[in-house]
Amino acid sequence: MKSDFKSQILKEIEDWQKEGLISAEQEKNLTSRYSLPEIASEKSALAKIITFLSIFGSILVGIGVILFFASNWRGISKPVKLLLILSSIFAAYSIGYTLSYIRETYSKTGKAIILLGSILFGSGIYLVAQIYHFPANYPAGVLFWSLGILPLAYILRLNPILFLSSILLILWNILRLTGLDQPNYFYLIFLGLIFYLTYKAKSSRIIFTNLVGFIIWLMSYLYFWNRGFDTHASVVVLLNLGILFYILGRVHETNLNLGRLKYSYKFLGIALMFFNTYLLTYDNVYEAHYSILGREFPGIMVVNFAIVSLTFTVLAVFSFKNWGKNKIVRYESCALLIVILLSMTTLIFPEASMRHNHYRSEEFLFYPFIFNLVLLLEIIGVIVLGYLFKEISLVNLGILFFVIQILTLYFSVFWKLMPRSLFFICGGLILLLGGGYLEKKRKDIIIKIKSGEAS
Repeated sequence: MKSDFKSQILKEIEDWQKEGLISAEQEKNLTSRYSLPEIASEKSALAKIITFLSIFGSILVGIGVILFFASNWRGISKPVKLLLILSSIFAAYSIGYTLSYIRETYSKTGKAIILLGSILFGSGIYLVAQIYHFPANYPAGVLFWSLGILPLAYILRLNPILFLSSILLILWNILRLTGLDQPNYFYLIFLGLIFYLTYKAKSSRIIFTNLVGFIIWLMSYLYFWNRGFDTHASVVVLLNLGILFYILGRVHETNLNLGRLKYSYKFLGIALMFFNTYLLTYDNVYEAHYSILGREFPGIMVVNFAIVSLTFTVLAVFSFKNWGKNKIVRYESCALLIVILLSMTTLIFPEASMRHNHYRSEEFLFYPFIFNLVLLLEIIGVIVLGYLFKEISLVNLGILFFVIQILTLYFSVFWKLMPRSLFFICGGLILLLGGGYLEKKRKDIIIKIKSGEAS
């Protein structure tokens, strides 16, 4: 009885932390106060292993059932086929719900069996279509699958099913792109619904997944609205979108209820910002650029100004609310504003590369040089912020792009200036020494971050 009481207290404390009523540090202190064993926690290593094994097992069983149906399909009559499909889905949902929510004896296993039912539901859609000879429409089937399991994820608050629905929605959007000559605007409606459910679940991983889905949709949008494929303008859109994601991550950070979601926005935002700043260091990006001062004003420019306006507005509101509270906010806001203005300057005053010049190797462009400096400063800034905010993932991301930038500069500059043998010898030594130095600095930073968390 005492053990049951402690388990209930543990569950309540974890729910309070998920709902934002208490911080992670308060959760740790309360757990320590009641002397609750780690093995009883849902965040313990054993609990995570059980969850993984249960989910992986449900996927394997689902694949096995589908293969069984496929291998014996022709010899089964239509009524029996339909009965098998419906009964297997009903059995999975019933058994899973009983184990997890009625008896509560095997909660994780029961939820995994419900996930199995969701997988069987999707296979059942295509099997029923095959039985009654409905026209094959794979994108529509994936959409029905995603929307069909969404109510289950909401009612039972099952994040694995919500994650599956998100993945299926992204897959539906990609499949739809192959048969359309315009963006799939319906995706945004369904994405908004899943975002709403994800915010109620407060799942950082599912937020990350759906943000990636939105980026995929936006890239398709840029393709359809940018038939000349002005690479430069598209890169600037994604660069400023990365800044917007990062600021939204900082906004979530200041909200007690949404603090857990900050990691997805910040990590993805910085990755987008790094990658697209890196692309702006190449001369090729500036080829065939439209000038907004010219006669043509393509749709890609409208998208650019829309994203930049939204980014600037969010940055201004965030800075206004937090300007006097923290010096970091002031430095951070000024740095992001400079990057935004620089990126838009390249659109307003384009610097076109000479595409057919035989002496192009001697051509010097100002913007690639500037953005090499910008990228280096971004990397330093992110590593410093990762240390100050105790976020190891930001430190790792900064070090990764620092290595990429150094390698790019080495291969693009010194390849032409040095004998080949000396080039490889020096390159190898630089990599070995640099790798050892970066490994040491990374470990030092991580140790300081962890020691700060412990204290």
